Amino acid sequence: MKNAAFLILVLFLVTSCVTKRYHNSWQEYPSAQYNYYHQVGKISVIVDHVREDNIANQIKIIAETHLESHKNNNNKSENVIYIDITIEQRSFMQNMEMYNSIYISCIAHDGEETIYAKENEFISGKKTFISVPEQKVIITRVLDRLLRNQQKWFRDIKKQEEKTDRRR
Repeated sequence: MKNAAFLILVLFLVTSCVTKRYHNSWQEYPSAQYNYYHQVGKISVIVDHVREDNIANQIKIIAETHLESHKNNNNKSENVIYIDITIEQRSFMQNMEMYNSIYISCIAHDGEETIYAKENEFISGKKTFISVPEQKVIITRVLDRLLRNQQKWFRDIKKQEEKTDRRR
């Protein structure tokens, strides 16, 4: 009986601390625009209904550094794809413990009205976006997914164009 009670207690403690993470994506880049570079656009950070400009500046530096490290210097281009980043965190109580719900959205666009991609992530757990190491982990993960999906999209377009050219 003691073993069963201990097992139930361990399962309760382990499952109550688990961070849940979900994401979704959408992309539809133009087939002709292969030469471009990414630039951080607008950044908005709200923690418990309060706009956090200092955290937004940290995110801007993290995102710019990450995008710069993935920049292809062989591609000199004037075409810009802006990435707007929105982050919102809300705290809530669950089982007498404090948890956070974090929403991250990255939108890639041309600076006008054309949106090329959206990458979202939803996190629920004890981790907080106020922590700078956590900011870096989350933002680089979301940006990497956005960049990977974009490269996959462009590879698929090139393959399709090559097939079309061979048929002619």
